[in-house]
Amino acid sequence: MENFFQSFATAVHYVRYAPGMQVILVRQVLFSLPIAAIPALLPVIGLKELHIDATDLGLLYTSIGSGSVITAAFILPWARARYSPNTLTRLATYLLPLVILLMAFVRQTQFLLAVAALAGVAGTSTANELWLAGQRAMPGWARGRMNATVIMFSQGAMALGGVIYGTTAQTFGITTVLVAVAVLILVLLLTFRLLSSPLSIDFTQRLSFEPGASFRSHGNSFMFRNPGMGRCL
Repeated sequence: MENFFQSFATAVHYVRYAPGMQVILVRQVLFSLPIAAIPALLPVIGLKELHIDATDLGLLYTSIGSGSVITAAFILPWARARYSPNTLTRLATYLLPLVILLMAFVRQTQFLLAVAALAGVAGTSTANELWLAGQRAMPGWARGRMNATVIMFSQGAMALGGVIYGTTAQTFGITTVLVAVAVLILVLLLTFRLLSSPLSIDFTQRLSFEPGASFRSHGNSFMFRNPGMGRCL
């Protein structure tokens, strides 16, 4: 049994020597930081710009949830049969700048409900695939610690984004901040295209944590073989 600090140290040690988990954590931060603009500024747009009441504000969040449910039930099963996880997340991320730009300029409640539904589609598609990739990249013995680490990075990035967007929106205005976030996402997408191999999550489909077979060789030494990892004595 480990106490909290020992468990935390084990998690840090594992992430340090697991490049796959490092990719997952970087992708979580790159996704959570810009998408935090949606939950941070959507109620501000509704309450300050459109002057909606509590019922309409609830409908905005219902629209996000509806987009998420439709995505999980219909869109993701169809998309997974046709695209790799990395391609699927990239296609979903292309939708985010459009959603955020629409948030910046749409000022009709009915249209904003549709924008909120699109936000649910884009967010759920990417978040779901990143979470599944993280599960594939974790060995069973470290799954609890690694799940906690992933949540800490993703929610920490979202909390940081909320503070940044709320503060800057108060200074520069909501529209300016949302346009800047959309541009940031486009820059990240361009950078991701250039770094697609190091930051791709497709590697998680080929991971195996099963121990390799061993056989006796050369006297008392043993030869171990792990598929894809070569040999070591």
